[in-house]
Formats: sequence, C-alpha cells, structure tokens
Amino acid sequence: MKKPEWIELSGQQLEELLERIKGSVGQDDYQILERIVRMLQWLLGVVERKSLSIRRLQRLLFGPKTERAHKGPDQGPPKAGADSSQEAASTPSPAPEKPRRKGHGRRPASSYTGARSIIVAHESLCRGACCPNCRHGRLYLIPPAQRILVSGSPVLAAERYEIEELRCSGCGAVFGAKVPPEVSGPKYAPSAASAIAVATYGAGLPYYRLERMQEDFGVPVPASTQWHLSEAVAKAAAPVVGELIGQGAQSPIFFNDDTKNRILQIAGSGPAPESQRDPVPAPSKKRRCGVFTSATLFEVGRYTVALFFTGVRTAGENLARVLEHRVAGLPPPIHMCDALHVNFAPSFKVILAHCIAHARRKFYELTDRFPGEVQFLLDELAKVYHNDELTKGMSAQERLQYHLKHSRPIMTSIRTWGRKLLADKKVEPNSSLGDAITYMLDHWKQLVVFLWKPGAPLDNNITERSLKLAILRRKNSYFYRTVHGAWVGDTLMSLIHTCRLCGVNPVPYLTALQVHAERVRANPADWFPWIYHQTMARCDSS
Repeated sequence: MKKPEWIELSGQQLEELLERIKGSVGQDDYQILERIVRMLQWLLGVVERKSLSIRRLQRLLFGPKTERAHKGPDQGPPKAGADSSQEAASTPSPAPEKPRRKGHGRRPASSYTGARSIIVAHESLCRGACCPNCRHGRLYLIPPAQRILVSGSPVLAAERYEIEELRCSGCGAVFGAKVPPEVSGPKYAPSAASAIAVATYGAGLPYYRLERMQEDFGVPVPASTQWHLSEAVAKAAAPVVGELIGQGAQSPIFFNDDTKNRILQIAGSGPAPESQRDPVPAPSKKRRCGVFTSATLFEVGRYTVALFFTGVRTAGENLARVLEHRVAGLPPPIHMCDALHVNFAPSFKVILAHCIAHARRKFYELTDRFPGEVQFLLDELAKVYHNDELTKGMSAQERLQYHLKHSRPIMTSIRTWGRKLLADKKVEPNSSLGDAITYMLDHWKQLVVFLWKPGAPLDNNITERSLKLAILRRKNSYFYRTVHGAWVGDTLMSLIHTCRLCGVNPVPYLTALQVHAERVRANPADWFPWIYHQTMARCDSS
C-alpha cells in the first residue's frame, strides 16, 4: 500500500470540512464519517501526548535498524538541456563500486586464535636439502601456507578414558593402569565452567537450551550442574570486580544507564532473605519492587571497564556506590548520561554531560511529520560527529581545540535555529517538535560539555551498546530467580564485557581466574584482563 500524504488541518478547518460534508451526504453516512474523523483526531492527539509510543513501536517492529539520516537519491550534476538528459538516459553509466564495510569479507587465518595448530611436514623434502629443480640451491623454511578446517562440536566436549584393569585369576587382585594427571581432578575442567559462563552470560544462551543442545551432541550437562559451575566462576572472579570498583572510582569519566529486569525473589510477595537482600540507601515508605540492570562504565588506566548491577537500586544509586571509593581531593569527574533523574548521583560533585544522541532521537522520530526541520538538525549534527571522528588519535586538549574551531559554530547555529522557531511562533511549544526543541534548549549546557571540557564525549552510546548484553539475556531467560543469581550474572557479565572492550578472550581469562583462585584473592589487581598474561608468566616462571 502506498504511503498516504500527510495533511495538516487546524481544529477550525476540520469543523468547516465536516460542515461541508454534512450537506452533501446522507445523515447515516455523515455520522459514520464524523466518527472516523473524530477517532483519528483523538488518536493523533494521544500519540503526540504519549511521546509517539506507537511510532516507536512501529519503528521497533518494521522500521530502520539505525537512526541514520534519510538521504534522497543522487540526482547528479544539472543537465544542460533535454538532449543531454536523453543521452544520459540512453547510455547508463556504470554504478560506482560500493566500498566494503569494515568487518566484512573473509577472516584471516590469524584471527582463529582458538584453533589447534597441526604441522604438516613435506612428504619428501626437508630444510637443507638440494632443490629438485635447479640442483644447486638449498631449501630453507619460509612462513607456512595456512588452511582452516571448521568442524562442528558442542559447547562442552567430553573425553572418555578407559583405564585398563587386570585381575589375577588366583588371588583376585586387581591391577589398574596409572590414571593420567588430566583426569585425576574434578569431572568438569575449569575451561568447561568458563565456556558455560560465556555461553549463558555472554551469548544469552539459557541453561535449559544449553542442556538440550548438549544432549543432541551426546555430551549431557544438566542445567543444575551448569548453574553450580557458573556460581563457582563468579566466586573466583569476585575479588577482581571489587578491585576494579576501587580503582575505577578514581576515573576521570563515568558513563551509566539502566534497563528493566526481573528478579522473582523481589517480585514475589515475601521479602528476600536478609543475607541476600539488596538494601536501598534512600529511606522509602514502600518496599521497592522495580528491578533494573544498570551499566556503569569508567576508565582504569587506558582501558574501559563495564560493570553491571541488578537490583532495586537505580543507575544513579549504583554510581554513588562506586564513587564512595573515590579518593578525596580529586577533581570532579565527567558524568555522561541521559537527562533521566534516576541516573544522577546528587551526593557527589560531578561535571554533568548529557547525551546528544538522545536529543537527536527526539527529532529523528518526527522525520515523517517535519521533514524539513528535522533534516536540517540531522545534517548539522552529522557534521559535528564527523569532526569528532577526525579527532581520533588526538590528545584531549587537541580534540577540544578542534571542536572549538569547527563544531562550536555548528552547535551555535542549531541553538539559534531552535530559539528562532519558538520565538517566531513557527512551532507550537506544546507540539511534538516543540517538545524536542525545548528538551534540547533546556539541557543545552550539558549537551555541549565537549566544547569546554577536555575529554568529554558527545554521547552515551557506549553504555547503550553495553546494555545490549543484559537485554539479550533478559529476552532469552526472562528473569533471575534470586538476588544471588542476579549477582552471579552481574559478576560474569561485567568481566566478559570488560574483556571484549579490552580485546581479551574471556574464556581463557575466566579459566585462569579459577586455576589461580588463591593468587587472585591475594592480589586481585594483578589479574585484570589486560595484564593477567604477564601475571601468569611470572607464576609459571616461579
């Protein structure tokens, strides 16, 4: 069905239209048409007052995947006349080759870091042998050619060791073969527990689905066993998370946001056990039942750390728990979030910065109704983001100076444009476009922190992407059963996502934390994802 053209009618124009229709159709038909028009008028008003929730739902189900600005088709250079246009139509020009997007194409063999290497020697030649072609030169080794074979296997693979036993026919004594050291320990190796943790909390695969898949591969692992193994990994990793909070509290910048979640223990009628209860710092007459998973990101050195907290606390209260470990006397950090008040930590002094992407989204949702106004803002903000892309690799001070020179005039023009629309009465302040402009102007000081504070980001998109990990698990598993189960999920998701942000493979990292659990408890700062390889090398050498 072709999209109908949007028509703007005031209330008076609509009444006049109904009056003209009334005299040209029958009474019964007029009543039907009037009800349809009144219903449409009411529905549009509800949509505007409810922040376009129906439009958001439509975009979620059928709309574009990203909020990119809509660009019209390329019209090319202006034609000199009708003949030139006909000539261009008769001889189509070859379509320009699209540049390959980053991350597409064949993966190199070096990216398969988990592959088992098998050396294939030449069947008849060796290093130092005489060349079979020229009969003069000697052969030497060069970097080998590489081929990758990918085969199917379960998440957890098993090996069955059949240990030979002999019984004496006379005395009945039994003599068994020596048990290999790799099977003398527990049934489930630490790497198995790490694989379960990453599959469940890093890929959103619930325990019961993993149990079913393992059954299909002939390596059964019950869901209850998976839970106990994941719990053991979380307990081994807990000291590292605590140390990350202590060191991360000194970070110069913080990001945070949250999403809804569910814990059955809190949602039920009875209170949670005292040992597992998540207390609320602020006094409240009513017991909180709303559950959120908040993501707090900060910097430890030059690495980005992501921590997840699930419970009745809001994102701002969880950030306050981190800032409690901040050393007195440090300058106020930058706090990037959206304008929702539950994200703030008012008891701590911070430099509050708001997300430009949130302000942009309010305009983007109005593209169909106000194409001209929205396109202007999207194009201007695209220039600011392009400038920010060009500053990658610069120092914080150099980046600030670049934005002051190239981005400040753009942001000033946006602010002037919004004020002029409201002052000239070209936009109704209570309309959807007026609300978007008012939101932007009311939070202008926080939106342009990047123009006066070195290192301030433009948006909170890194936190939005981090929350996808919690949302993925929520969509597949629906809920946590207990507060303790939520703590296990938060601990594992925090370290798994931190590993990914730092470019570290989480499976061997979680395995190392289990193998060296005593050393981790003694010196957790030596077992951060980006330095644990050096720590393991020192342990092996000693």
